[in-house]
Amino acid sequence: MYKRSIVAFLVGVFVLSAGIEGRADVIFDTRIRAMTHYVGHVLAPDGADTGAFVAIAVGPSPIKGSLEIAGYVCDGTPMGQFQYYRGLVPNDGGGALLSLSAETTLSVRVDKKTATGTIAISDGTSNTFTASRMTNGGGFYTVTLMPDGQIFGDQFRSRSRIRGRVASNGSVTTIVGEFIRIGGPVLAFDGLLDIVGEPGDYRLIVSDDGNIIGASHRPYIEQDSAAPGTTLRGQFTVR
Repeated sequence: MYKRSIVAFLVGVFVLSAGIEGRADVIFDTRIRAMTHYVGHVLAPDGADTGAFVAIAVGPSPIKGSLEIAGYVCDGTPMGQFQYYRGLVPNDGGGALLSLSAETTLSVRVDKKTATGTIAISDGTSNTFTASRMTNGGGFYTVTLMPDGQIFGDQFRSRSRIRGRVASNGSVTTIVGEFIRIGGPVLAFDGLLDIVGEPGDYRLIVSDDGNIIGASHRPYIEQDSAAPGTTLRGQFTVR
């Protein structure tokens, strides 16, 4: 009985493995469920830095032949830029997504190291970006800032979490915390926030080189809903 069970198990594993489609143009292993995260600067048509950052999260989709992409553009300033994108693109790593506000279109192409593309605005302006793959805690996060200063959340559909505390002392606002990667190291960080909004839920862009940028949103309602003053922006150092 035990021998038959082992044989049946091995046959089942073989059938499951054989059912996973392999293609030469697939750049992500769809058996790995976590998303890959990229962060970079948004540049104006003349190449000048706009002050905004872009985060791209890419991962497998339940729809055969496609990838899921979540994108977020934010400059972390009141009355500034905040656009959210989510949808499916072909499995060759390229496609275009309309923002949930229907104000901009994100065209992106990703590979194992970078995500590049354009952000077309309704007025005809088209900004560009090159985002690098994050490996040191950076990425696209959804977090909650509590009234007592606690901040915590998860990297979007991935294996990293952030937790910490925001505290103000006069004109100085500090942030101290940890990046926690499931099955990996815990990275302690601390820094200063130039802008900090009211308690609530935020979409947050974190770069490996120490930038933190975000704006508030209403959870479970996937739309661009940041209000004036409900933003975060600062810099940190991993210890």
